Amino acid sequence: MLPHSAGQLTEQHSGVYCLPRGQRLDIFLTAGKGGRWQPVRVSGKDVLAPANTGVMTAPVGVTPAMFVGAGDGTAVLTSRAPSGNRWRVVIEVKG
Repeated sequence: MLPHSAGQLTEQHSGVYCLPRGQRLDIFLTAGKGGRWQPVRVSGKDVLAPANTGVMTAPVGVTPAMFVGAGDGTAVLTSRAPSGNRWRVVIEVKG
């Protein structure tokens, strides 16, 4: 987990997670040999906004993403691996 982050998710996580408004969530999806996960997509951009640490170089094969809880509500994060596997988590943001 990176400094100043409320939590971290990987391709091993699924389900529903809570994130306090104003806090950052880090995501690191590792596809293994032969590819990378697609960029993480978010529904509810008024709930989760893209975040940036300013400096970050992801290791080969890792798809990173960072979001900050921008407003109360529910957002869904999704991605797909080259193998066809799908990743999906639901984030509940509350003040």
